[in-house]
Amino acid sequence: YWDYGCWCGPGGQGAPVDETDFCCRTHDHCYDALDLPPCKWGDAETYLVPYQFNIQGRNVTCCDQKGTCKRTLCECDKALVNCFTRSPYVEKHDHMDQSK
Repeated sequence: YWDYGCWCGPGGQGAPVDETDFCCRTHDHCYDALDLPPCKWGDAETYLVPYQFNIQGRNVTCCDQKGTCKRTLCECDKALVNCFTRSPYVEKHDHMDQSK
């Protein structure tokens, strides 16, 4: 989903173009909340923080202690995956000109 719609990929602006793009905007906002104390890692570092999770079938379980920054990061990513599974991929929104 890199460079999809207005929100999937680096940055993000404007109104989401569809449900999938809305998933990415929600994920960006979830990560934005992690850029505050006590979790302030910095934008690039957030993507590199390791966390513990298990996958059984189609279910993801975040394993770090509840209330920790790593657990919250995992929950952000889990919510994105779950949102993507419910949202269609619309090819015309891939590599969209975001300046319009």
